[in-house]
Amino acid sequence: GVGPTQEVYVRDACTGVATTPACVPSTHLISTPNGTTPANALSEHPTINQCEGATTSCSSGLYVAFASLGSNFGANTANGIENVFVRDTCEVLPTTTTLCVPYTFLASQAGGAAPPPADGNSIVPAISGDGATVSFISFADNLVARDTNALQDVFLAGANLTFNLTVTLNGTGSGTVTDGTGQISCTQIAATSTTPLTESGTCMARYSSGTSVSLTATAGASSTFTAWGGSATSVTDASCSVTTGTTTSGTCTFSEIQDNTATATFH
Repeated sequence: GVGPTQEVYVRDACTGVATTPACVPSTHLISTPNGTTPANALSEHPTINQCEGATTSCSSGLYVAFASLGSNFGANTANGIENVFVRDTCEVLPTTTTLCVPYTFLASQAGGAAPPPADGNSIVPAISGDGATVSFISFADNLVARDTNALQDVFLAGANLTFNLTVTLNGTGSGTVTDGTGQISCTQIAATSTTPLTESGTCMARYSSGTSVSLTATAGASSTFTAWGGSATSVTDASCSVTTGTTTSGTCTFSEIQDNTATATFH
């Protein structure tokens, strides 16, 4: 901490944790923009995510929401008011997540590419069990359209940093690329003597930071899948290949920890 400034911490007591791998009790700073620098003003009202039942896609204690008057969390927090943040601790990971980059996410702001700072205090966050959304009370009137009642309201916002994945289909053949979540289904149809090469479907999607994305390329009739490309193939844990024994399909699995592109070539 920074002397008398109130900060938010999480304590891992290792209670109920299996002995392998060994768990060492530890305390971690939560009210921080980067994992080491404390908030420069009071932080309060922490709430931690708690998964319901046994699951491999959710991990209790991964996300902590809190409110803070800190102005050192980024441009939209230098407004002298209290904001709501979510910290991805990366301390406990579900089996479906391979890579994780800790971050602090500003939840109390409007949507869009360049939203303005909130114009009123946001307080008392409550994060969902899976850590995907966070509710809070806010006196701001610029978080959503038509908020003209001049009263405090309750809001629900996304609680995760998200990244774009853009799929591009190359070559002259036919084929389709899909993902395991049903968000992407990008198709290319080869040209014929009477029709040009066409592309259709959904070729871009957004994923929460650390999501394990699995793409499948399937060639159309009389076509072959030959290669993967794009920035996704350079992610640390990426595994991208043409299916052994055939040139008609392939898979590419990687963790989404930045905006990525993935290209699939069909001939």
